Amino acid sequence: MVGVITSVHFLTQRSDSSAASLSAGVIASVTFSAVIFGVVVGLVVGIGTFVAEFQPDLLTFWRSRPISPTRWFWTKYVTGALTILLFLDGPLVVAVCMAAAGWFDVDAVHGVPFVGFLVCAPLLHLLAFSCAVCLVCVVREAVYAGILAVGLLLVVFLAPELVPSLEWLNVPRVIDLIDRSPLVDFAHIYLPFLSVMLGLSAAATLLAWQAIVRDVSLKT
Repeated sequence: MVGVITSVHFLTQRSDSSAASLSAGVIASVTFSAVIFGVVVGLVVGIGTFVAEFQPDLLTFWRSRPISPTRWFWTKYVTGALTILLFLDGPLVVAVCMAAAGWFDVDAVHGVPFVGFLVCAPLLHLLAFSCAVCLVCVVREAVYAGILAVGLLLVVFLAPELVPSLEWLNVPRVIDLIDRSPLVDFAHIYLPFLSVMLGLSAAATLLAWQAIVRDVSLKT
């Protein structure tokens, strides 16, 4: 929702006198809020996509049907992930493209790390979604899964703040460096971050998949 509002706001602002009123600080704050909002939505969607299926009667029913657990899991996962990326990060892509096309005053948005937000936000949203899916498949309780997913994400986000050697995973720093550094340094800055975020998402997803296939959970 925040991303959509931001894109609509940009859409109505052309590079004329009205565009000059846009504050880079306001734009950056709204964009960052959209990224954080997306993490929350990723958690909610990840849990909501699967938790209803773990009701005892429903779980027994669909396991008695000739439905492959693998196909069932990946259909739901891919659908949820694409929904997150399309509706949360799609408007951000539009905003960045419009900024690059000069739809509003360059001076008004100078210093806003659009590219950093664009390349990092989808990774964070996918990680939040994957962690939520993993934990809801393992514990099969919405409340516990939500608490554990938030805790896991806090570890990922705060570890670089507490461990100097992990500074290259510091999200605000990576976003800022991507926009301030020359293009030749993009791969050096972004690829390690990309690899770790995708790796964590993949690990969480594979764990969730195996929990479904083997019908293993921590629920007593």
